[in-house]
Amino acid sequence: MRKILQRVVVIALVFSLAFGGVYLFADDAPPPIFSIIPSIPPPPMPPLPVEEPVISPTQFYTGRVMGLFSYKGARYPISSISSQVVTVLDVDGYWKQINTWIGPRWIYLNFVPPTNSLDNLMRRFPNTAVFYKNIETGFTYQWNADRQFFGASLSKASYALYLYQRAELGEIDLNRYLTFTQADRNAGSGIINSRYPVGRQFTTRRLLELNLYESDNVATNILRRTFGIEGYRQFVQNLGGNPGMIRYRIFNSQLTANEAGRFAYAIWEYLESDGVYSEEFRGALLNNQFPFIVSDHPVASKTGWTSPIAWHDMAIVHAPSPYILVIMSARGGWTTADYRDFAEVSMYFQQYNDRWFAR
Repeated sequence: MRKILQRVVVIALVFSLAFGGVYLFADDAPPPIFSIIPSIPPPPMPPLPVEEPVISPTQFYTGRVMGLFSYKGARYPISSISSQVVTVLDVDGYWKQINTWIGPRWIYLNFVPPTNSLDNLMRRFPNTAVFYKNIETGFTYQWNADRQFFGASLSKASYALYLYQRAELGEIDLNRYLTFTQADRNAGSGIINSRYPVGRQFTTRRLLELNLYESDNVATNILRRTFGIEGYRQFVQNLGGNPGMIRYRIFNSQLTANEAGRFAYAIWEYLESDGVYSEEFRGALLNNQFPFIVSDHPVASKTGWTSPIAWHDMAIVHAPSPYILVIMSARGGWTTADYRDFAEVSMYFQQYNDRWFAR
């Protein structure tokens, strides 16, 4: 018996040494012998799939701000409901009756925000046109938007877009110096005509900036003389504008609010494209020295005026749900009433946008 026990101890000692030494009640002692036999570890568990929240048949996700109606088929909503999951009480086609804080009410799946209040607002301002577009949804409102106005300097923004996009293609070097000549002289807005002598040189980049935030007529003339207008006419046509209304000096063209809205949307697309010069362009528009459209949100805009027939602004408003607002009017401008009217209209559209398109 003693010999048998001796043999067991020897075998155990050899086995212990083979697998890492002797452990006598140490904190790092290995697990029992039967558990330390080498084995192939199992493959890692794949990540568990993320399940979408389950909404029962009696629930519905609105997905956006929607109007609340007192009854099915009503023309105007009595209130609105934000994007959320709601409990459905009844369904009839595109209409759903849901439970709300004011009791059972109806929503319409093809709901379009009402515009009667916008109509009532605009009736108070004769000789005025408006183009409004919520960029995220594409919802658009127009008032007299196809009426032609003397466009004044609004077209300087679309001409700048044309040149910036040519620069993206490598066709224009924004660091190229251009010379102010006698032929470029022009009265009206801007600082070059009054501050600098003929013969002064400016980079193309600097002229584009002055063309935008100072609305500098001389800067526009230098750019147009250098880079031409025929390619710009084709550019405008590609955007859906009327190239036949473009005049030689660009800022003496005819324009509609509808066209200005198209140009503003094309500018927005470029600003959001991560283009090489998109932030330069945005910065110049945000630095507009003569804003007529106002907002609680940052406004990137281009104004234009020619007394007594034109007082315009074309704006991209960087609201939580961004929008375009163009206001064109046949008025003299620069009076307290002119600023007040534009402020009233632009703030009303901000409130409308924030109400119906809030995130």
